[in-house]
Amino acid sequence: MADMGALEKLLILAFREPDYSDSPCGTFESFLNPNEITLSYEMEYDSAQAPVPPIVE
Repeated sequence: MADMGALEKLLILAFREPDYSDSPCGTFESFLNPNEITLSYEMEYDSAQAPVPPIVE
């Protein structure tokens, strides 16, 4: 863990495939203070269901 107020490098890799099976297609570098970061997760659902298309035989 870094000292209070110290910055550390953050590297984010971008992948085209959700299973990361390919090579990274892009990168993003930034600096952050790990003592100041907070994470939160949120999921939003819609109770309305999409219409089902008719079955054509």
